[in-house]
Order: sequence, then C-alpha cells, then structure tokens
Amino acid sequence: ALSLLRGFKGFTVKRIPRSQNKEADKLATSAIRKHRERAKDEG
Repeated sequence: ALSLLRGFKGFTVKRIPRSQNKEADKLATSAIRKHRERAKDEG
C-alpha cells in the first residue's frame, strides 16, 4: 500500500505545478500520517 501511495504522490507532483499542488500535498501528507498512526495503534 505504501508503494502505491508513493507512486500516486509522485504522479500528482509531476502533473501539477508545486505551487498549485501545495493544498493537495498537505492533504496527502496528513492522510498518510493518519494512516501510519492507525497502523501503529493496530500493531
């Protein structure tokens, strides 16, 4: 799942200029962080 997320993030960054992508990047980062914390709690 992480490799998929990494590939997705790289894809979005390539397609969209960084300045326009800041908000999406913020959302993606917080989503990944939440996912990691949830996985930590379960494990």
